[in-house]
Amino acid sequence: MKGPVAYLAQSIGSLLLGTVLLLGSMNGLALWSAKYIRHTSDSPSTDMLLITGWMLMTFFAAYVAAIAVGHLIFGSVWRETTFLGRRLDAATDSLDELQNAARNRTLHFSVLVVVLIGLFSFTTHWSTDGFLSWYSKYGYATSVLRGDDTKEKERILHEMTQAQDSRLVGNTKLMVGQLDSDDDAVALQALWSVGEVARRTARSIEMMENGADGGEWVYGLQRYLQSEVRPALDRRLPALKTGGPEASALVYAVTALQSKSGYKAIRKAIEQGAGDDEMIHQVVLAVGEQRNLELIGSVLTLLDSEQADHVTLTAYAVGRVFGMDTTDYSMVCARSTGALRIRCGRLEEAMERSTRGFEGALKRFDPTTEQGVQVHCAIFDAIQRTRAPEISGALIAAFNDIQPADRRCPRQAVQQPFQGEELHSAPEEYREKVVKTMASIAQGNDVIETWLTERSTDPAVASGIRADMQHILTVIEERAAR
Repeated sequence: MKGPVAYLAQSIGSLLLGTVLLLGSMNGLALWSAKYIRHTSDSPSTDMLLITGWMLMTFFAAYVAAIAVGHLIFGSVWRETTFLGRRLDAATDSLDELQNAARNRTLHFSVLVVVLIGLFSFTTHWSTDGFLSWYSKYGYATSVLRGDDTKEKERILHEMTQAQDSRLVGNTKLMVGQLDSDDDAVALQALWSVGEVARRTARSIEMMENGADGGEWVYGLQRYLQSEVRPALDRRLPALKTGGPEASALVYAVTALQSKSGYKAIRKAIEQGAGDDEMIHQVVLAVGEQRNLELIGSVLTLLDSEQADHVTLTAYAVGRVFGMDTTDYSMVCARSTGALRIRCGRLEEAMERSTRGFEGALKRFDPTTEQGVQVHCAIFDAIQRTRAPEISGALIAAFNDIQPADRRCPRQAVQQPFQGEELHSAPEEYREKVVKTMASIAQGNDVIETWLTERSTDPAVASGIRADMQHILTVIEERAAR
C-alpha cells in the first residue's frame, strides 16, 4: 500500500492542493495555539504538545512543498522514480529520462526542505506576532503561574529573579501580577521576588554609574519599579504593624526600592515596638546589606537587647554602614558642609550611640557562655571597621578578664535572601581578635599604645599574641616617623 506522501506525489495538482491544505492547517493551528497559550493555558505540558504538533505539521508541509518544487526543478521523472517507485526501462525510456533518474538529488531535496521549513517558520512567526520568541522567554512561567501547583509557582517566581538580561523586565511584570494572588504562599514569594529584582536593579545601576557595562533596559526597569511597583507596595505598609512573613518580605522590598514612605513606616514600627523578631531581623539585614543610612539610627536600640542574635546582627549592620572602607559615611562626611554637614552630624551621633551600645553589650553578656562569646566577637569585628577609639577601655578589660585565656571565637555568618552566606566574624582565638581590634584604633591612641607596650613583654601572654603586639607597635612607630 502506498503511504500518504506517495498519494500526494501522484500528480502535481495533488501536490499543490496538499501543500495549500497543509499550510492552511499549519497556520490555523499556529494561530490558535499561540492565542491559547498566551492567554489561557495553565499547563506547560499542554503547551509542549501543541507546539510539537505545530512543528511536525510545519515539517510535513515543507516536505510536501519540497516535492512540488522539486518536480518543477528536477522534472517529473525524479518525482515518479523517487516517490512513486517507477522503474525505468532502457528499452522503452529515453536517454534523457534515464540520465535524469540516475542523478542523486538527495542533497538538493534536503536543502529545499530546510529552506521551506525556514520560510514557513518565518511566516508563522510573523502571523503569531513572534510567539515562539515570546514563549522561549516567558511562556513556561506564564503557564505555570496560571496553574494550581503552589510549589512550582514559588520555584518559578524565585528562579525568574536570576535573569541576566532584558527578560528581567517581563519577569518582573509577571511577578507583580502575582502580588494579589489568592494563594497566600504565591503572593508572599512574589513580594520577595519583586524585592530581589529591586535590589539587583539598584545594584546594577550603581555599578554602571561607576563604569561597569550594562544595558539601557536596566534604567527602564528602574523607572517601572519606581512608578508602578513602589506606590503599590507603599499601600501595603500597614502590614508592618502586625509582623509576620508578609512584613519581612515587605521590608525587603521597600528598602530595596529605597522608598521614603517605607523608611518612615519601618522607623515608626520599630519605635512603637510593632512587628516581630522576624521582621526586625530583616530590617537589620537590609540595613547591613544596603549600608542604609536612613534606618541605621532606628536599629541601634537593638544593641540594648537581651537577645544575643539581635546584638550580633546589629553589630554586623553597624560595621557595614560605618566601616572606614565605605564611601557613604566616612569619606563623604569627612569633608561635608552645609545641609550635608547637618545630616552627617546625625550620623556621627548614631556612630557614637553604637559605640556606647557596644560597651554596654560587652558588659552585659558573659563571654564564658556560648551566646556571650558570640556577642563579644561580633562586636570586635564591627569595631575593626568603625575604629571607634572610645572603646579602648572595654577592649583592655575584655583581654584581661577572659577565661580561659585560650577561649575561641566561633564562626558567624549572615544569610541574605537570594544570596549565599556572608561571613562577618571569623573563627579565631578571642584574645587574638581583641588585639586585632586594638590594632585598628592604636595609631595615636596613648591608652592602647601604653598597654600594648606593657603586655608585649608579659610572659603570661602567649608568644604568638606578644609577637602580634610587637608588630603593631612597630607599625605605629614607622607611620609616626613618616
